[in-house]
Amino acid sequence: MSRKQKYLMNLTLGLMIGLFFIPWLLEWMGFSLADFYNRTFGEPSPGKMLIAIILLVVTIYFGGRSFVRGYRSIGD
Repeated sequence: MSRKQKYLMNLTLGLMIGLFFIPWLLEWMGFSLADFYNRTFGEPSPGKMLIAIILLVVTIYFGGRSFVRGYRSIGD
């Protein structure tokens, strides 16, 4: 298996863990993902929504950028 295939496999595995295992773990601990978000951000308000949107956009941008750069830097 080439290094690029291993990189993509690890990326896919990480996404699957984040999408399926972490919500299951939160349910097992006694609260849902919605409860987690409610406890984290509290009651919805325009200020908190703006902060959540900014954090989400920044995380997606830099996360995607780092994955693309990592993939391109692997020489095969």
